[in-house]
Amino acid sequence: VAKGELIGLVDGKLVVSAETLSALLPTLLSAMQLDVCELLTLYYGASVSPADAATLATSIEADYPQLELELLSGGQPHYVYILGAE
Repeated sequence: VAKGELIGLVDGKLVVSAETLSALLPTLLSAMQLDVCELLTLYYGASVSPADAATLATSIEADYPQLELELLSGGQPHYVYILGAE
């Protein structure tokens, strides 16, 4: 992981790092095995606007139409997003 890169963790294990969220997200979502999930909860951090979070949610819904997606303000100061899949 290079300084300043975003990281993606699944079950506490580092699965991807990238300079941008758009570069990181496909690998992260694939590692989460969303194909067998029904619900994805997306908590957005304090530095993320509700509009940006909604744009991301829409993008995820387009790639995973079988998922019910919940979008919530988590307010976390250090993590841009936290995703929970069930």
